[in-house]
Amino acid sequence: MRTEGAYEHGATTGQWRSYYSGAVVRSEKSYRVGTPVGTWTTYFADGSPSTVLVHEGEGKARLTEYGPAKKKLREGGLVGGARQGAWIEWDAHGNELRSQWEAGKLEAQPTSAGPVGIPECDEFIEKYRRCVADHLPEAARQGVQTGIDAMIQGFREVAAGPAKDGLASACKVAFDSTKQATASMGCVW
Repeated sequence: MRTEGAYEHGATTGQWRSYYSGAVVRSEKSYRVGTPVGTWTTYFADGSPSTVLVHEGEGKARLTEYGPAKKKLREGGLVGGARQGAWIEWDAHGNELRSQWEAGKLEAQPTSAGPVGIPECDEFIEKYRRCVADHLPEAARQGVQTGIDAMIQGFREVAAGPAKDGLASACKVAFDSTKQATASMGCVW
């Protein structure tokens, strides 16, 4: 690994870069006489971002972490390097989990509104997605996932309208019928 940067009066200053072997950038950071400033970014070896840390001054920063394929994993605020305030994490299916932090200590357990916000629908969607991810051949997953996404959108539209009261029952029926239909694939609901 190679690193480039400058010092001023013995303190790091200006733009600093480190590299994987070769010319692929591993990280970019900025300092003002030893104080972190601006946006710090670390990268995976393929050049996609791994973390983005935006320094806001007075020890405050905003962190976003990514997984492969530029998929967000979590983001939230930091004070003095410790989690502070609202944080969002995304599970493997893109569902948001929200938590509240105070000086690095978890104040409110992660909660999920789910993709629809109706418990019966959110349970159905989560289990259906898990079934597809675990038991469907990769070549067929994208088409089924597109169908699930369209179903979620339809559920959301119903949940926002006057038919909302019947949605829980409809999702329970969908749960039961899909559970039966996917049993031969080995899905456990």
